Amino acid sequence: MKNFLLTTATALALPIFAHAASTGFKQQQATFDDITVTVPVASLQPIGTYKSLVWNNFNVIDVSLAPTGVAPETEPNVAVQYLLTTGLSNTASLTPASSSGVSYFALESFYFGCVASSQETVAGLPIACSLTLTGKRGGETVATQEVSFSPSGLLTSEMDKVEFAGSWQAVDEVTFEQTEALAVAISVLYDNVKYATFAV
Repeated sequence: MKNFLLTTATALALPIFAHAASTGFKQQQATFDDITVTVPVASLQPIGTYKSLVWNNFNVIDVSLAPTGVAPETEPNVAVQYLLTTGLSNTASLTPASSSGVSYFALESFYFGCVASSQETVAGLPIACSLTLTGKRGGETVATQEVSFSPSGLLTSEMDKVEFAGSWQAVDEVTFEQTEALAVAISVLYDNVKYATFAV
């Protein structure tokens, strides 16, 4: 009976990935470290299309040249959601790049932390922040998750890890909305974003 239950549970969990494996499944990890930062001390370089996804309202910065109060998970680069570079929009998003042939993706995990923003760089002290993540498929919301960052130190802090499962396995858009009242003064740093892409 125990084996039957395990088999049934496994079968129920597999359809998305089993189907996708035959239609272009690819495991991805966005470290951003292979991006050449042309203006190293400014958080003004958009990521654009990277590892099969469009990183809308995300910038990249080399933290070895512009140190931040939150240590990256891997050096030298991190992605930055920074309102003063995106027309004061408090939302960034991930969508499949049309040129990649990817139809949807499965968000698995990422590391993040927040610092007080400055005009030109993301150098600043670690600061608490909150985000609302929304996963969509075909324009319909299929998953939401609230995440918060609390610094582990006053001057420097490690990043926090966020993990996803269930409804996040097949989305074609994920939005990252800053929900702090003073979001314009906060830069959100991301690193080691893990996801799988599916080309159908």
